[in-house]
Amino acid sequence: MDAFPRRVSHAVVDLTPNQPPGAPSNQMLVENQAASAGQEVNRMPARFLSWVRIIISITCAPEHPGVNGGNGREFNFFDYIPRDMIGRRLESSNIRWEPAGRYFAGIRDRYHNVVLNSQVWDCQFCGEISKHLYMSGMPRLMDMRKWLVYAIPICRTLGPCDRKAVMLVDQIFRERFPRVAIPDGPCCEVCGFIHKLKQCTRCKMIQYCSIECQAHHWPIHKKDCRNAEREILGIREGQN
Repeated sequence: MDAFPRRVSHAVVDLTPNQPPGAPSNQMLVENQAASAGQEVNRMPARFLSWVRIIISITCAPEHPGVNGGNGREFNFFDYIPRDMIGRRLESSNIRWEPAGRYFAGIRDRYHNVVLNSQVWDCQFCGEISKHLYMSGMPRLMDMRKWLVYAIPICRTLGPCDRKAVMLVDQIFRERFPRVAIPDGPCCEVCGFIHKLKQCTRCKMIQYCSIECQAHHWPIHKKDCRNAEREILGIREGQN
C-alpha cells in the first residue's frame, strides 16, 4: 500500500455538470470536515453515503527516457468519487468504462488549469512553452483511495506532441501497472462516454457522443482544430 501523501493541497471545488447529482459541494465539505471526521456512517446524511472522499494525485511532467523536463511535480487534491466505483476490479475485459470516463472528464475540467497555471511548463517533446496538459488517469482506485493521474505538458492539442503524449502515458501505465486493464479505444472528449461516437468532421481527431458535447467543446477546440486541419492538408499535398 502506498504511503499517505505528505503534501495535500486543500483544493476541493464544486463538482462540474459532468458529475452525477448529489455529491457534497465545497461549502458542505468545509462546514462538515471537522464533524464528519469522527462521525459514524449510520449518522451521516443520506446524500453523503453515495460518495466517498478521495485524493486526486496528479503527477505533472513525469520523468521518462526520451522526453524533455521530467521533474515529476506532484499535486494532491481532495475530491469525491461515487461509492459504486470503490473496489471495482478492472482486470476483467467486461468493464463498463463510462463511470470512470465521466468521472475523469470532471477531474480534468476542474484541475487542468490549476496545474497548468502553477508555473511555466515546457512541452516535454519539442521544448516550446506549454499551453495545454494532456491528462490521463488510472482507471481504478488505489487501495488507499487515491486516484492517480499523469499530466504531460504539450505545446498544443491535436499536434504531433499531443499524439506522443498519449503514447507516453499509455506506456507509463503499462510499465507501472502491467496487470490492470486499460480501456482501449476513444471516448467523448467532453463527458468520457464511449458509445455512438462521431469524429469532428474537420480535424478527424476528436470524438464526441452528441451534438451538445461538441458545441460545448467548440470554443476550446476550434483553434487547434483548424491547425490540425491545415496539417492534414499539408501532409496530403506533400504525398501528391
